[in-house]
Amino acid sequence: GIVVMHVSNRHLELASVVAGIARANGLATRVNNGGDVKLDDDEYKMVGTVAAVARNDEDFGALAKSKYWPLEEPDPKQWVWTDDYSNIIGALWRKYREK
Repeated sequence: GIVVMHVSNRHLELASVVAGIARANGLATRVNNGGDVKLDDDEYKMVGTVAAVARNDEDFGALAKSKYWPLEEPDPKQWVWTDDYSNIIGALWRKYREK
């Protein structure tokens, strides 16, 4: 099976959060940042970020072979979010560091 999540956010980088949680539970994460979408400024299209989580490449199916769905490796220095811990400032920092 596979779980797909829309993780786009104007202010927070959340794909690495999903990757960390997935890794802590023995799962892998692939992320699509819209590289396969052709943007047209006249149509006001926005690119989304989507994370897919599965046990292995076989479960990812065609996504495992797509260059637009690379594996997202969690940062070993980034603590895994839990019910008792989250780091919103870190997610803000990572998003603005991207720009």
